[in-house]
Formats: sequence, C-alpha cells, structure tokens
Amino acid sequence: MRRGTRLGSLHVRFMLMVIAGAIVFAALAGTAAYRHAHERALDTARASINGLIDAVATTAAIGAYASDRGLLQEVADGLALNPMWRASRSGRSRASRSPGTGPRPRLRKTLRRSRS
Repeated sequence: MRRGTRLGSLHVRFMLMVIAGAIVFAALAGTAAYRHAHERALDTARASINGLIDAVATTAAIGAYASDRGLLQEVADGLALNPMWRASRSGRSRASRSPGTGPRPRLRKTLRRSRS
C-alpha cells in the first residue's frame, strides 16, 4: 500500500478546512476591527469639532452683536492657531489658493450688515 498525499485524504481535507476557517475568521475580525476603529475616529472627530464650536460660538456671537471688530479678530486669530482649523484650511481644494484670496468666511458679511 502506497502512502502518498492525495487530495481526498482525511488530513488534507482537515488542513484545507482549518485554513479556510482561519481565512474567514481573519476577514470577519478585520472587518469588525475596521468598523470599530472607524466609529471611534468619527466620535473623536465629532467631539473635537463640537468642542471647537462651543469654545468659539458664544464669543463670536457677542462680537458680531456688538460689532466689536477687535473681539472678532481675536476669535479669527485663535481659530487660525488651532491645528484642526489649519488642517481643514489646507485641504486639496484650497491648497493652491493663497491665504488672502478666495471667498472669506461669513464673518465679514455679518460685519457689513451690522454697520448698516
């Protein structure tokens, strides 16, 4: 009797099933880990953005209501120093633009309306 490895032998089929099971498990575990990390990153980003909005919203509203250009300039300067703000301003669509060109934030429109 010859003891060669045949595709139909029990240990080859068992090995193929173990390998297939490991591949399926790795795919499922990878997908679950990716989804968990993605959701966690989104939650962190939302929390950071909400924190930035909370920190600036009241001061900007008071400055706009009082037409206090100095206060509004301090808010704008503070935002310019924030790394998240700088990262959002250096996106691909704005990378070719110099800082003084292009559409400005709504802050200037608010100031113009409050003067009239």
